[in-house]
Amino acid sequence: MFAWFTYDSAPSITILNPVAGTSFNSGDPVVINATVTDNINLSAVWANVTYPNGTIEQLTMLDSEGDDVYNVTFTNAVALGNYLILVIANDSNNQLTTDSTNFTVLFDDSIAPITTLNLPVDAYNSSSF
Repeated sequence: MFAWFTYDSAPSITILNPVAGTSFNSGDPVVINATVTDNINLSAVWANVTYPNGTIEQLTMLDSEGDDVYNVTFTNAVALGNYLILVIANDSNNQLTTDSTNFTVLFDDSIAPITTLNLPVDAYNSSSF
């Protein structure tokens, strides 16, 4: 019997996005994609996103184009601070490989505040006593 699993190398991961150290505004979607390959067969690819408070959210990454680029969009980047992304690939022989990157969520200070002047009322002349 041929022991094919002895020739089965672990998966390979190269994270494409986000580039380490990238900054996003609070509420912006964060597209995560990575090239993931295996010489026999991949079972699953995940992205574990660690929030600034240490909570971890696991997202399943999919290769919808069949081009070895796995994608998912993280839509909960609301809390300000540093986030860690750990991409995990598991092949059919249960060999795991990981790669990581990080990004920062900042307060979006580019939006001007909205102000409403309630007093004095229109046509009020404060110089007439």
